[in-house]
Amino acid sequence: MKDEILISMNSIPEFSYSISETRKISRECYVHYNSNRYSVPWKYAGRNCTVREENGKIRIAIDGEIVEHEMLAGSSGISRKKEHFEGLLKAVRDQNTKNYTLEVEKRDLHEYEVS
Repeated sequence: MKDEILISMNSIPEFSYSISETRKISRECYVHYNSNRYSVPWKYAGRNCTVREENGKIRIAIDGEIVEHEMLAGSSGISRKKEHFEGLLKAVRDQNTKNYTLEVEKRDLHEYEVS
């Protein structure tokens, strides 16, 4: 038999894998992935993002910003980061307190009389 060249397993770098998918961020500021939900900053609600599963972590990329969560085991879990929702209540309150002016049409009452 010819001499075989054997390589030590210790010299082989650890295999790294990643899975990447596009998702839409819900109005509630969560990305659904593998039956679990992961929070993102509220300003990105309703937008598309790229979700990457990498070595037990979930990385969510939106416009260059990356949000990272530990991957949840099982299903129906929620990974929520408090800082993703900071400022949301104030933004909603400010939006709801804007002064809206409604234009009301004025008609003469004679237009409503039955002939």
